[in-house]
Amino acid sequence: PAGLAKMHLLPFLVFTTIGAGMWNIILAAMGYIAHGQASLIDKYSKEISLIAILAGGLFVLYLFYNGFVKKIEKLQLSNWMYSSQRNKDRKEENGGVL
Repeated sequence: PAGLAKMHLLPFLVFTTIGAGMWNIILAAMGYIAHGQASLIDKYSKEISLIAILAGGLFVLYLFYNGFVKKIEKLQLSNWMYSSQRNKDRKEENGGVL
C-alpha cells in the first residue's frame, strides 16, 4: 500500500516504527499481565477462543457487507437511474409515448 500510494521513505519509516513500537508495547504488557496466570488462562481458554473466533467472523461479515453488498446496491441504483432517464428520453423522442 505504501508503494502504491507513492509514500516517501521517511514518513513510511517513522509511521512503521511508531506502529510497530505500539504493537510491541501492547504485546509485552499482555505477556506481563498474563505471566503467572496459566491456570486461569487454561480454565477460560475455550471461552476466549470462541469469543475471538466469533469476533473475527463478525468482522469478516462486516467487511463483506461493506465491500460487496453496498457496491451491488449502488450499482443497482445507478442502473435504475440510468434506465429511468433512458425511458424519459425515449418518451420525449416519441412525443410522450413509450
